[in-house]
Amino acid sequence: KQKGTNPKVKDTLTATGTNPADPVVEGVPYTNTDVVVTANKPGATISSTPVHGLSVNDKGQITGTPSLTPEEWGTDEVKTVTIPVTVSHEGDQPVTVNVEVKVQRDTDGDRTPDVRDDDDDNDGISDEIEKQKGTNPKVKDTLTATG
Repeated sequence: KQKGTNPKVKDTLTATGTNPADPVVEGVPYTNTDVVVTANKPGATISSTPVHGLSVNDKGQITGTPSLTPEEWGTDEVKTVTIPVTVSHEGDQPVTVNVEVKVQRDTDGDRTPDVRDDDDDNDGISDEIEKQKGTNPKVKDTLTATG
């Protein structure tokens, strides 16, 4: 190494992104504080622009509340949101890493993801009955619940 350089720090800026193992539920604020982006140089700056309500803060942690439109969901129950994260350091070329977050759909906003919800649209009629009757379990419609 050249005089004045730290042999334990790479000369070029690098960053590592780690995808969280657990999915998040649409409309529920992200609360995990695990660091998902790290840089090899002290003093590096971590930044991102929100994607579907999620971003990575300057500490390398995911923040925000996931949100997708019905059109973006289509018929999917789980979507992968990819957050591009830029890591910069004075004197170095910025690098970008992607962090992928699995988001589970919650059509009725009850904080129970549709993959575990027996009544996705919260109209009192189970998804199975709605499918049998030919109606969309994601949309409240003309079927009425009976007690």
